[in-house]
Amino acid sequence: MTRWIRTTGELAELVGSLAGRRAIALDTESDSLHHHREKVCLVQIGVEEDGGWLVDPLAARDLSPLGPLLADPAVVKVLHGADYDVTTLKRDFGVHVRRACSTP
Repeated sequence: MTRWIRTTGELAELVGSLAGRRAIALDTESDSLHHHREKVCLVQIGVEEDGGWLVDPLAARDLSPLGPLLADPAVVKVLHGADYDVTTLKRDFGVHVRRACSTP
């Protein structure tokens, strides 16, 4: 089941519920095909047992609750093409990702 996250409070609750996880899947979508300054428009988070979440950074502009989770070296972050996701998360939200595994 996929759930929408539209507020910073909902995001904080999600991050709290992910405490103790060994791994999460992470992906971002940006509007980089347009002529204006690109920005992250969607963050997708998934865990094997519980499905996934779609985080709307256009509605919940403060993604700081994600910071500790993504910086935690005890949690493996699985991404596809991580270099772009890691760069845009840092640029747009000041979030640093540690211990990321990337598929080509």
